This record gives sequence, C-alpha cells and structure tokens, in this order.
Amino acid sequence: MLAANPASESGFPLPPCPIKLLTGFDCPGCGGTRMLFSLLHGDLPAALHYNALALLFLPLLAWAWVAWVAGRFGRGLPTWTRWRWTPQVALAVTAAWVLLRNTVPALRL
Repeated sequence: MLAANPASESGFPLPPCPIKLLTGFDCPGCGGTRMLFSLLHGDLPAALHYNALALLFLPLLAWAWVAWVAGRFGRGLPTWTRWRWTPQVALAVTAAWVLLRNTVPALRL
C-alpha cells in the first residue's frame, strides 16, 4: 500500500477498478484506497478530499474494534454496531455519499 500510488494515472501495480471502467463513476472503494494511501503518507487534506466519509468512519471502526477486543477479555463495552438502525443508516449514508460524490462537480476527484 505504501509503494503503489492508487491516485496515479496508471495505478500500477493496482488493477483498474471494474466499476469505474464499466460506469465511469468513482466507487467508494477507489476513494477509500486513495484516502488510506494519503493518510499513511501523512497527507490529511488529500485523504479528506479522496473520501471524507471513509475518513470520518475510521474512529467508529476503531471504537468497534476496541469494544470487540474488550469483549474477548470479558469486559463488554457499548458499541454502535449493536444499535438497531446501524445497517440502515450506514447504507443510506453511503448511498447518499456515492450520489453526491458522483454528481456534484466540486466533490469529484
């Protein structure tokens, strides 16, 4: 991940995104990969530009991971993954982000 720049034109050695090739739209996975690459290189503004939703979601993933690890040691912690509407909200927010990202010119890569 540190050597292959997904934001470059060729993206080598990473394969091209099939969703981008078929539809011309940027999928959340493409933006997430570019975001993670930028974050690993310490470029927070670029990470925010490539996929703000995934960047904002990282603390929630960390919270879920800490709760899972604590549960393995017998100390249950409250976590957002057990909330009733988590799947529906996550799907709706992701769908809205994909639509905004691909239709608003200021948000395009």
